[in-house]
Amino acid sequence: MQIEENTNLVSFQICNTNDNPEGIYEEDTTEIDFELSILAADGSNLISRKGTIRSFSEYLNGFLDFVERNELLLNRKDEFMKNDTLTLRCRMWEREMSQRVHFVCRTRPNIYRTHLLWTLDKFSSLTLQDERFAFIRVASKRDPLLEMRLFFVEVEDEEKIRIEIINEICVEYCKCKFSILDINGMAVESYEGELAFDCEADVEKHQLPPFLSKRKLMELKNRCLPNDTLSLNCEFSCYIGFELYISEDSFYNLEAIDSTRIDSEPQLVSTALC
Repeated sequence: MQIEENTNLVSFQICNTNDNPEGIYEEDTTEIDFELSILAADGSNLISRKGTIRSFSEYLNGFLDFVERNELLLNRKDEFMKNDTLTLRCRMWEREMSQRVHFVCRTRPNIYRTHLLWTLDKFSSLTLQDERFAFIRVASKRDPLLEMRLFFVEVEDEEKIRIEIINEICVEYCKCKFSILDINGMAVESYEGELAFDCEADVEKHQLPPFLSKRKLMELKNRCLPNDTLSLNCEFSCYIGFELYISEDSFYNLEAIDSTRIDSEPQLVSTALC
């Protein structure tokens, strides 16, 4: 499952991991039916779609438009990700299969959560030509996850803060929140955003919308600019693919699947937790 670049869609696909250095998969004419589902906390289907694999020589089989990203992450987040856990199910079966095999496994995504208190001194002297840079790091990584560039842009005759996020190590998706802090460490104004990156690009940059004017900050300088220093709290949740694959159980010689009763008998085959 991944967020498709430049769309509001999340794909859900079965990947052929056959080890072939030439990148060519042997032809297999066996037809396999499959069902991909997102499950609720009680195991019931929230979304379910079926398809047929007609050849395992294809690298991916599934759906590029399985669910809208905003539905998954925002509008129905409490349904899809109760307790921050997303549960997926994949079932596959041959129509003439006499033996049913049931595998259970879990995959854990690489999600890094971190924050940075970014202080910008001599704030009042910054101009449209000036830039400031900072890195987003986590203790377990030698290289920074992301780089940030802060600068001003002119919008309707006002200079507004803008932040650019630079991705160099294949962060696929991140949620970010920026809060301007007052002298008591309380947020005066905040901006939240979500970014999906294309990991095929060597370096990718995303500019967030301008979110606060320099004029407004100068009006609040006694509260927000002690010693002419702006304090910006930056929070990030970054997703970098799946890291841990564990096969938990395998069951053989189970009752053969009756394809006419697939919807009425949910059987857990694979779950992915995040």
